[in-house]
Amino acid sequence: MSLAVGNDPETIKCNRVKRHNYKYLKHFFKLEYWGLHALIQEMDRDLQRGIGPLWGAVLFAAGLWFYYSVAFEPHISASASIFVLACVAAVRQSRRGARAWVPACIMLIMSGVLSGQVQTRLHDGPRLSRALTSDFEGRVVDIEERENGVTRLWVSFSKIDKLEPSSMPSLGRVTTRAHTGHLKVGDTVTALARLMPLPGAVYPGGYDFGRSAFFSGIDTVGFTMGDIKRVARGPPVLAAGWLETLRHGAASRIQYHMGDTPEAALAIALLVGERGYLEEEDQEALRMAGLAHLLAISGLHMSLVAALVFFSMRHGLALFREFALTHSVHRLASFSALTVSTGYLMLSGASVATQRAYIMVVIVLLAGVMGRWGLSLRSLGLAAFAVLLVAPHNLIAPGFQMSFAAVAALLAVYALWRDFKARRTVLHGPSAEKRFGRILKGALAWFVACGATSLIAEAAIGPIAAYHFQKVAPYGLVANLAAMPVFSFAAMPFGLIGLLAMPMGAEGPFLQLMSLALSWVLWVAHEVERLTGSIGFIGMVSGWGTFLMVGSILALALLPGRFKVLTFIPIIAAGVAFTLYRPPDILVSDNGRTIAFHTREGEPRVTARRASFVPSVFLKAFGVGDAEFKAHRASDDDQSCDDQGCVMSLFPAGGLPSSVSQGKPSAPSSDNKRVSRVHGLRLAMPRTTDSLLKDCRFAEIIVTTLQAPETCSAKLVIDAQRLARFGSHALWLGVEAAEADRNSDFKVRLERIQTSYRPVRRPWEPEVADWARGLVTAE
Repeated sequence: MSLAVGNDPETIKCNRVKRHNYKYLKHFFKLEYWGLHALIQEMDRDLQRGIGPLWGAVLFAAGLWFYYSVAFEPHISASASIFVLACVAAVRQSRRGARAWVPACIMLIMSGVLSGQVQTRLHDGPRLSRALTSDFEGRVVDIEERENGVTRLWVSFSKIDKLEPSSMPSLGRVTTRAHTGHLKVGDTVTALARLMPLPGAVYPGGYDFGRSAFFSGIDTVGFTMGDIKRVARGPPVLAAGWLETLRHGAASRIQYHMGDTPEAALAIALLVGERGYLEEEDQEALRMAGLAHLLAISGLHMSLVAALVFFSMRHGLALFREFALTHSVHRLASFSALTVSTGYLMLSGASVATQRAYIMVVIVLLAGVMGRWGLSLRSLGLAAFAVLLVAPHNLIAPGFQMSFAAVAALLAVYALWRDFKARRTVLHGPSAEKRFGRILKGALAWFVACGATSLIAEAAIGPIAAYHFQKVAPYGLVANLAAMPVFSFAAMPFGLIGLLAMPMGAEGPFLQLMSLALSWVLWVAHEVERLTGSIGFIGMVSGWGTFLMVGSILALALLPGRFKVLTFIPIIAAGVAFTLYRPPDILVSDNGRTIAFHTREGEPRVTARRASFVPSVFLKAFGVGDAEFKAHRASDDDQSCDDQGCVMSLFPAGGLPSSVSQGKPSAPSSDNKRVSRVHGLRLAMPRTTDSLLKDCRFAEIIVTTLQAPETCSAKLVIDAQRLARFGSHALWLGVEAAEADRNSDFKVRLERIQTSYRPVRRPWEPEVADWARGLVTAE
């Protein structure tokens, strides 16, 4: 007996799916479906499922962002008062049985503000306001060996001859080329050094070493002038010294087995966290290939360590039948993995990404012991909360931003995929494939997942990396697909086994195998860098666009269910911000000696004679790599210089508008119509008082290390006083007709000015220098 047409199981399943989809679409387009009440209900449901820690971390971070962004230093008593009032309001609403969402949000935001204020007050102390040369004595806190025989010493000062104890900085970073092989952490040393104040922001909104150093406890930087003498040895039992000795010992063992090779340097960076052994060209190749995340000991490294120990212990103990039946093998394996992960955290240097990865590994292991699912947005929120609570300034560090953005995007996307697969299984039932088909499909799914993971991570960290470093990795997906399988299944496992085998002296074969795998990774990095060329340098990008892209990642992770489609709003807004953003046309360093500008054709130029740090950063801000410095160094055609100073004509970036003719001045055209000419904005860099007085009458912009008189008629005077008060400058230019007649000549005008610092500086910003020291006013 056959089934009636339309009543067979396949037709019934198909009709059920069609009815479900029709009801879903019908409900999808109702206004009530997208109402505020529905959003609140969905958010309440998600909070009950445990997404609250991520919301708490985001609100805490919002308070920190507000504190670091405002132009003034908030009063700590006002912040504490608002925090207490919010706590009281939350408790009162909870006792009435009402949801205390608003006061709870205010409480979390203000807790972030208070954490930032407390940390700033703890780090605030005496700092140098001017450079000095003096003998010092202090205890070595840390030692970092760099390439080319350079060593960095972190010294806790006990005496600086030319300073009183009350005005003496407590910690300094001193660079030396002297022999330091006899020094160890904890030793007391003395030397003659040139100590300098912390440098400011290279350009407005750019890298600010002074801020990073302030929150790291560094009060001054400098270099030694001569040998370093050890006055006394450090105490024999010193935790930090023992750990540093262990790290340097592991690095020496790696170099012994691998030799002085790029693979050895990369292995030391991966296993011990010391990047000083890695050559700059290898680091740049990894960055341009989108493989820089390998240098950050983060989730991949920590999860491999934990997984290797966990599965080895669990399967190894399971071989002993009586022991496995009488003891909890899973718990023993979890605590063993936790112990080894903790040791790896300390050995690797405990960077921000490593701290985040460690906290998430701890949550996953403990959740597994309790029978819970640990890898979720909840664990990410707890990790972010813990990292920011210990060191709030990590919020403004690129490493923290990229690490958490990548993990948040991955967890949010894979959570959507997991829900989609579960819904599909409910509707269609489990697939009935054969074993070989399942294996083939699983292998293909793994390869696709690797590509998807790289693509999602690159999309998440790409805008952040572009904002901080002015570069992107256009072929990062190709590099990750080629290098990551070898790195994940060969390089890191062999390296970790070798690291664990070092106490027994059996690490040699494993490190040799790791070296072979790392040679492939470096080859891929250099080939992709060669393929990328100069297209990876994109110059400055919109800060608001980057902020909106990060907001879209948070929206994808935080918004419930169907409301995740609202993620497209900040993405579209970010696209508009990136499109409308216009980078500055001129950059002026905080000492007034280096200027980056554009020629008439729109080509970037820099006034420096050699490729030092500031000129290199300026050119990267204009989208030019270090390798092209000579081609963009200002020549005699770009500026006119003599002993009195330099004069140059400035034009907007990208060249002159197409509506403006670029013919020769006063040259008639073929139809006897006058060809307009464009007058560039004249900038002068006088070196003497006489040239300064002359340039004040003819130049529109003056940049000088002298003090200009108040009668100077230039439109913008960037002199010693202004540089001391406001730091580096960024200028925007425009083109306008010289007269009302549109057929007349055109001239370049100054449109907007932005400076690194405001008149009232925050505690982490450099102190206002004594600009009048040694200067003579031109009168």
